[in-house]
Amino acid sequence: MRKIEILNQIQSSLLTNQDEAGKILMEDSETADNTEGGSKPGLWDNIRKKKEREGKKYRPAKKGDKDRPDPDAWKKAQSEYEKGQMQREQLMKMHNQLMEMSTLLDGVVFEDWTNDMISKAEIYIQNIYDFVEARKS
Repeated sequence: MRKIEILNQIQSSLLTNQDEAGKILMEDSETADNTEGGSKPGLWDNIRKKKEREGKKYRPAKKGDKDRPDPDAWKKAQSEYEKGQMQREQLMKMHNQLMEMSTLLDGVVFEDWTNDMISKAEIYIQNIYDFVEARKS
């Protein structure tokens, strides 16, 4: 029962200000997705699409692969990535995964190795939440 309580605490930490935080995160992510004035998808858009398409089978292209962008494209894409955009996207991904996981928890028996992972995740999420809340004031 303790594991489910921990997951619920992680979820509630993310959902404390769900409406406000979710709107802000989504707005920031949507506006930051337009890398070249919204007319043409950029490198990161293409990488995200490939990850969605391939799912768990996704592996980054190796040097020399036809799918791998050249070094100039990497440099340009890195400079265009807005400050904080990656963090917002990662937080929204975690939020969505937690929401989905909450519907799957009934009847799940957790293995021992998950205890440590869940405890660390709770601490990390709480630290980030405290950081964001302090900056918001």
